[in-house]
Amino acid sequence: MRRRVGAFVLAQTAITSAVLLLVSLPAISQTTNQIPGSGPFSTFPASWVDFCGYPVHGNQTTSIDLEDPQLANSTLSQIYSKMVDSSAFRARANGSSWVTVDWSDFQLANGTIYHVVADSFVFVSGGRPDGSAQVDYFLESGRVTSVYGQLQSTCVG
Repeated sequence: MRRRVGAFVLAQTAITSAVLLLVSLPAISQTTNQIPGSGPFSTFPASWVDFCGYPVHGNQTTSIDLEDPQLANSTLSQIYSKMVDSSAFRARANGSSWVTVDWSDFQLANGTIYHVVADSFVFVSGGRPDGSAQVDYFLESGRVTSVYGQLQSTCVG
C-alpha cells in the first residue's frame, strides 16, 4: 500500500511490514530562481556554508537527513511554516530573507521522548550571508525553539 502524505511518502509492504520514509525533493531546475525565504527548499551559493575553508564552486541545494517515522503525520511545508512564522524566527530575520540549508531530525529524552525536526537557515541581506540559525520543531507539541550563531560542521582532512 502506498499513500502520499505531503512531502513524504509512507510505504508499507505486506512482506516486511516495514515503514519507509522518503522525501521528495524538487528538481534543481525548479529551485534555481528561488527567492530566499520562499519555502522549505533552497538553492544558494555553496560558499555560504563552507565552514572548513575548502575550495567550493557553484550552488548547493537544501540537504535532507530525516529518518523519524513520526514525520509521516506532518509535511516539511507545514513544519517550515510554523518555524518561520514563530516570533523568535521573525525577530532574528528582522526583514532579511533566508535560505534553508538542511533538514534533520533527532530525539530528546527527559523521562519522555521528544521527536524534533531541526532546520538550519542562513539569513541573507544585500545578497550576502548575514547570520544563521538552527530552528527546532517539536513534533508532539508544535513548540519552536531557535539557536542563533554560526552553523557548525565537522571538517575532515
